[in-house]
Parts: sequence; structure tokens; C-alpha cells
Amino acid sequence: MPIIKRFLFYLIRLGLSVFLIFILLRKVNLRCLIGILTSANFGLLLFSFLFAQLGYILCFFRWKMILKAMKIKVSLGRLVSIFSASLFFGALFPSTVGNDLLRSIELMAHTKKTGEVLAGVFLDRLSGYAGMVIVGIFALFLAIPFGIPKEIVVGILLLLIVLILIIFGLFNYKIYKALNRLLVKIAYIKLLSSLETMHNALFKMRNLRKMLLGNIFISVLVQLSAPITAVIMAKALGFKIGVIYFLLSSPLITALTMLPISIAGLGVRDMATVFFFSRFGISQEIAFSLSFLSFGFILGSVILSGIVYVATLHYRRL
Repeated sequence: MPIIKRFLFYLIRLGLSVFLIFILLRKVNLRCLIGILTSANFGLLLFSFLFAQLGYILCFFRWKMILKAMKIKVSLGRLVSIFSASLFFGALFPSTVGNDLLRSIELMAHTKKTGEVLAGVFLDRLSGYAGMVIVGIFALFLAIPFGIPKEIVVGILLLLIVLILIIFGLFNYKIYKALNRLLVKIAYIKLLSSLETMHNALFKMRNLRKMLLGNIFISVLVQLSAPITAVIMAKALGFKIGVIYFLLSSPLITALTMLPISIAGLGVRDMATVFFFSRFGISQEIAFSLSFLSFGFILGSVILSGIVYVATLHYRRL
């Protein structure tokens, strides 16, 4: 039964992705869209794709930094293999769930440190989210003189509120105990045990300020790499779009694609890109072409990670 349920949920997410793409294709001028894509500068596109890989490399070193702080010892070759495998096979899962799940399972089996591994993956994801919010807030201040659509302002402020609530929930002991009591009342004992183990490991890291600040700094660089990649991509398509538009919209688009409601963000990313870019007066065809190429870059990165995984497979047998 669980297998049937998972398959049904997969079909539902696939159906949503296809439906959203279908809606967008009906709204845009297909001839104009094809013209934009076919006239692209291949050299600049290749450069933007290679630049996009910088984000994945930074994510790897961010995760490695956390594991080192938690004293989880794994060889560099094995870690590269685990990371590349999570990117490759994780593409089959909704959102970033598969990526995190695969990294966690592999490391837990190898190190037998369940709490530390879960805490490390969670902290890696949290620092990435924090970097995303920081870039969004920074972009808001930069864009004040030009005027900012209210949807953008509300969206980024909501991301900030969620971040504050998560941090307080994790590192404030009173809130944590209240959450524990709630879980006991609703009989989620298994979840309570896992949460307590992960929380204890996270709580020990609150004094490692140097590592945490370094981790957030890397996360900011990761989040900045995406808008810069998009600017180069737009240039390759023959459009000069200010980086501020990407700085403002990228955190919101990324946050929406993190929701586990589609396959690898397909459809959701495209709809969000068209919606937020339209707030800046950018046409649907341009926005959709950028989103389409972004998905192509993701597929290209998945293929690259698969190649790296195969090349480092022997490290997993050591």
C-alpha cells in the first residue's frame, strides 16, 4: 500500500507540473518564444551554465564544513560520491526532499550517527534558507529608490518571518519544550524521539559562531550566484535585464519550488517566474524562456552529477 500511495502522489505532482506548463504554453506567444530560444548566443549560454555549477560546488563545501564541525569523519572521495548521488537521484523526488533524504540515509548507514547526520543536513538546508532571505532583504533595500511591487515585499517579509520562527523554535529552549509537549499530546512519539535527537545535536552547535557565520556567508554566495547566472542567461538571449530584478524575484521563486508539490519544481518555477517578472513589466515570453533554460540547466547539472557519481563510485566501497 505505501508503494501505491507514493506512486499516486508522484502522478499527482507530475500531473500538476504538466498542467501548469500547459497553462503557460496557452498564454504565451509560441512563435515569439521559439524565436527567443533559437536566437540565443550559445557561447554565453555555455558560460552561464558553467557559472551555475559554482553554486553546487559552494553547497558541497558548506555541507562539508558542517560535517567537520560535528566531527563526522568521511573521506573526501566518499563525500563527493554521496553529494553527487543525492543530486542525481534526488531529481526524481519532489523539491529538495530527495536530495536531503539520500544524503541522510547514506551518511547514517556509514557513520551510525543518526542525530548528528540529521542535524547536519537540516542545518545545511536552514543556512541555505537564511542566505536566501538575507539576499532578499538586501535586494529590498537596494530597490527602494525604484519602487517595489507589493507582492515582492510581502513575499520576502513572509520568508523572513518563517526564518525567525524556525530559529526561535530550534534554539529557544522554552519553545522547544512546548513543541515536545504538543507532540506528546498528539501521540507522535516516534517523531518526538527523532526531533529530540536532532535538536540536541543542533543545540550543541549554537556556540560555534565562526562556523555558523562562515556557513551563512557561503549560503549568501550561493544565492547570489543564481541571479548572476540569470543575468548572463538573459544576455545570451539578447536581453539586458538589471540584476536587481533577479535579486528580488529569485528568493521567492526558489522558495516556491522548494514546496513538494511538483517534479523538480517543473511548472511551479515557470509559473512563479512569469508572475514575478510580470510585476516588473517583463513579458511572459522572456520570463518563460528564462525559466525554460533554468530547468535545462538543472537537467544538465543532474547529468553532470551522475557522471561524477559514476567516476567516484569506487570510494563508496572503501
